Amino acid sequence: MFSKVEKGSSVTDSQFEVFMMHGGMMSEGLKSEEAIALILKMGMATEDIAWLMRHIAVSNAAKKIARERTQ
Repeated sequence: MFSKVEKGSSVTDSQFEVFMMHGGMMSEGLKSEEAIALILKMGMATEDIAWLMRHIAVSNAAKKIARERTQ
């Protein structure tokens, strides 16, 4: 079900669209979870939402490691 993202692989058009919608909703004041819930309610492809959630998780983990290394 979940495909491994290979180094250097590109984002699909639909993944980019979901990513931009999520970011736009967050810039309007929604929390990440609220934006994801709204995108799901709008009927967006669940594979793209799964990709977005993995992307967010990896990004948050990288931020945490970076913060720990600078302390």
